[in-house]
Amino acid sequence: MAFSDPAAGQDRVARELRARRLFVSASGVRYVWLRHNLETLERRVEAVSQVLAGNKGAWTTAQLAARERIRRDASSRRAAARVMGAPSTDFDRSHYILTIAAKMFREQGYDATSLRDIARAARIPVGSLHYHFNSKEELFESVYEESQRRLMISVESAIATADNPVDRLLAACAAHLRSMCGDDDFMAAGILLKIPNVSPRTKKTLLLLNLAYEAVFKRIIAELQLPPDISPSLLRLLILGSLNWTQTWYKPGKAGPDEIAHTLIKMLNLPR
Repeated sequence: MAFSDPAAGQDRVARELRARRLFVSASGVRYVWLRHNLETLERRVEAVSQVLAGNKGAWTTAQLAARERIRRDASSRRAAARVMGAPSTDFDRSHYILTIAAKMFREQGYDATSLRDIARAARIPVGSLHYHFNSKEELFESVYEESQRRLMISVESAIATADNPVDRLLAACAAHLRSMCGDDDFMAAGILLKIPNVSPRTKKTLLLLNLAYEAVFKRIIAELQLPPDISPSLLRLLILGSLNWTQTWYKPGKAGPDEIAHTLIKMLNLPR
């Protein structure tokens, strides 16, 4: 019953067993589940995923409903964690998969990375990966959301102590470059020169995340004392374009992120 209808709780299972003249209490059901590591919905669905991955079986309607219920809960809690500015601790395995995916997306690019590649690198069955994420697009979207959250925190922290708009812009540029050129795979994977070939829905989500991040630079540039013939929007796009393009030529050991940012702002000759 844990396999055929994983969403059924211990009380419901006990009632159905009684209808079949198998007299097991609800606590008895839980005791059996504990012995087989099936005491939570997540573990029951994961067990289903492993069995079906092994025999290449198809998910039933009841099994799919249970899996979708877990995904909705996971999505809600991840969203809450992002709003709070802290990583979720409720879905360690999901976060582990995201970490592996971020590394591979950074190293190989989205198009060249398959779910099988990620599952192999994470040392889990592909079926178990599908238990956490429906598709490669959903996985990439989750990686991108986490990257933007980290990037936003890094830049906001950097500009918090700056005294004037020019220094805030310099701090934001330096934080952006440190994120892109550093060791954090999430941050590097979240700075794109081009959005990959994804569905319109996913593309819209990525664009909205980009706009939310660009709003930080928009706010800083709006504080600058620019000449009337300088477009703030064009200036923002030129700055972000220059920053993002750095990833194509940056080499560790030469000019560092802070030096690159300082040179860029100095070249702009912005009035303080």
